[in-house]
Amino acid sequence: MPFRIGLHPVGILGGLFLMIVFGWSVGVNNLLAVFLQSPVSEKGYGFTPNQNAEFTFAAWAGCITGQLYGLAFNDKLPLWICRKSGGIWKPEFRLHALWIPSFVGLNIGLGLFGAALQYHLHYMVAAVGNFLLNFSSNVAVPVLVNYEVECFTKYPVEAATIMNFYRTIFGIAIPFFIDGWEASVGVGWVFGMMAFVSMVAFGLIIVLMFAGHKIRHYFHSSIMSTEEGTRIIGQEVNRLDVEAH
Repeated sequence: MPFRIGLHPVGILGGLFLMIVFGWSVGVNNLLAVFLQSPVSEKGYGFTPNQNAEFTFAAWAGCITGQLYGLAFNDKLPLWICRKSGGIWKPEFRLHALWIPSFVGLNIGLGLFGAALQYHLHYMVAAVGNFLLNFSSNVAVPVLVNYEVECFTKYPVEAATIMNFYRTIFGIAIPFFIDGWEASVGVGWVFGMMAFVSMVAFGLIIVLMFAGHKIRHYFHSSIMSTEEGTRIIGQEVNRLDVEAH
């Protein structure tokens, strides 16, 4: 069942974006010691293991900020959009919480991190980039998992499982090819290309935001069920349509 969900167009679009966004974060954090502890003569920062460990507080701060952002906006923003749309719920409303972290924060973070390594800027520039990278990836995961679960309400565990599979596979693969990638284009362009790929990948989310409803109806499957059509805001609150047709 998880693979049926993952191969549905809604699962593919959301899963591919999550794979890319979270993959960059995992890949960067896996290789952080290489970037930071390399000698200054090799364009590293010459950090000691303790300094490297202290640098990871930037990632922790990004994760915590991501959780606070989610607490503030992951429900309130979709409900606000729902209110502006007549009080009738659509799962796609949840995806609008990704504009700031995934379209803006992620790409700025990748750019700052790459520029810091390329031009050997102060390590705090790299720390801010790492902060934004972890902030954006930690916001994207719950938003997309919730969206997929709301598209397949009969199989919430299976939907979450396949999304976790998507978000893991790219991060595991990055260490196998990033050295050759860096040797070909340079470390700055590695992260610049990551940012460009992320911007293009956000187009998948835009497709779901504005056409997800049509995609779900066009590729209707027996495994799909949503709460679309439920009036959740207004004087008369009733369920208009639980199943996606």
